[in-house]
Amino acid sequence: MKKLKVIYICAAIVLNCTVNLTTAQVAYDLNKYYTPDIIRNQLDLNLTFNSRLDQNTQEYSVNNSLRDYSAYNHQGRLGASLYNYIHTRKLLSTLGVTMTTHNVFTGSQSDLLAGKDQPTFQYIHKSRSSTNSVEADWNNNRYLSSRLFIQYKVKGALSLNSSSTTELDDEASITKNETIRNSQRNGIIGPQAGVGYGRIERVEDARQALYIFEKLKKNGRLLRDPEQDEIFRFAQVISSVKNKRFLDSRLHWIDEMHTVDEFLAKNQLIDETDMVYFTTLNDMWMYGGLHERKAGYKITLSYGGQYNYSRQASTKTIVLNPGAGYSTSDLASSLAHGVQLSGEYEKPAGLNWQHSFHTLGHIQTVNGKFNSVLAQQQTNLHLQAGYKLGYYPTTRTYLNASLTHHYRRIKEGASSTSNETRVSGNIYYYLSPQVKIAGAFQVMRFWDNTYTGYLKSLTNQLNVSISYSIF
Repeated sequence: MKKLKVIYICAAIVLNCTVNLTTAQVAYDLNKYYTPDIIRNQLDLNLTFNSRLDQNTQEYSVNNSLRDYSAYNHQGRLGASLYNYIHTRKLLSTLGVTMTTHNVFTGSQSDLLAGKDQPTFQYIHKSRSSTNSVEADWNNNRYLSSRLFIQYKVKGALSLNSSSTTELDDEASITKNETIRNSQRNGIIGPQAGVGYGRIERVEDARQALYIFEKLKKNGRLLRDPEQDEIFRFAQVISSVKNKRFLDSRLHWIDEMHTVDEFLAKNQLIDETDMVYFTTLNDMWMYGGLHERKAGYKITLSYGGQYNYSRQASTKTIVLNPGAGYSTSDLASSLAHGVQLSGEYEKPAGLNWQHSFHTLGHIQTVNGKFNSVLAQQQTNLHLQAGYKLGYYPTTRTYLNASLTHHYRRIKEGASSTSNETRVSGNIYYYLSPQVKIAGAFQVMRFWDNTYTGYLKSLTNQLNVSISYSIF
């Protein structure tokens, strides 16, 4: 618990210092912005198919034998995701449904001709696997006043997996001809309800509005400094136009540019629309809103449960020796329920700094069964607190550093506790809206009294990556 206090004290000192340094430079307080009413539906479809075929012949000069080898791998994946987003002053709601099916067919065959007038030995291996799943997540915060809300959400998932492998080998000392079939069904359902106070808003559109005004002013294309109300209304226009749905992304971009230009002209903020103006507007539109920014706070107390179900079956058939095969079936289930108290606080300090706090307390009871045998009841206590400092020196660059501490206590007969402290940092630079260079470091300190002699470990990690996003 002392470590949690240290985290809060350090974070408060940093917050006070950075606010004092940056507040005087802020033209508009991002904490005052809120997103307009938005209702958005989105459907994503994904189809992937891969196929590979290998063939080769190998000749052995020692005994004049030949080996013909062939192998194939065919796989396909079809996915569909439906997303519904509602953001109003009375309701914050997200619904996501994802369906996927993934099938893989692989096989290989090897024919060995030992020599003239010799028998041909054959090895055949075939396998097939199929994974089918449906996942849904529905999350709602319904506001009874500007700050007080009730929360209700439910998540669920269902997956059906199957696989089969056939192997034939007459090169072995004992001819093999067997098939193994596996199947698995998994299901999860988890409702949760609670009450909360506060609201967190996405404010990166207000940040983007300020970037546009500052860049236009720097390039001599802004007639006057905008009023506070004009900055707010301009940011709301940005939020609204971004959330319009277009099948053609080019038409969406044209509509965005037209809407933004129309607002600036209508409010007499510009009078010259030359190439400098449009390239400035386009650059700030592409890069000014790349990074997520939030403002506000939220405290939530909730009660929820989760039921997990899993059935596995396996069958092995041996053609030459049927009695040596087997068939198994296992059923496992668990029911968990508990109380959770969480808190979030997001504080943008001007355009360049972001402070993020989070806390979580969760106590849960778990009862499980395996093949109708009741397992011992387990009680889990989880406490977590963390702070993250974000720095945005330019529209393309984002850096952050975070400190997080986890405390876990598990009681299943005897009690065990573990602690984990993480210090991490990340840096991102966008070469373009699609190409991002990222670097990350992490130092983790872990200690657990579950093990004899008291386990302690220290882990250091460094990653560098380049990613390309296809929209």
